[in-house]
Amino acid sequence: MKYILEKKAGEDLQLPATALPNLRRKGKGPTYIKLAGTIFYTQEALDAWVLSCTHYQTVTSGAVENVNEEADHV
Repeated sequence: MKYILEKKAGEDLQLPATALPNLRRKGKGPTYIKLAGTIFYTQEALDAWVLSCTHYQTVTSGAVENVNEEADHV
């Protein structure tokens, strides 16, 4: 299993340098390993966390009606 330093993990995810430490302190970041005061992540933990942050666009009822009307005109 590969262990990734916190700084490298943040760089790989293109996050600001303070993002992962702040999220970790708030209990909202990926699961981590702490060895001798150094924070590490596994790629699996980072991938799972990114997937857990996935949001899907919510369609309002008005938008659905407009889509249906457009489909009738095609």
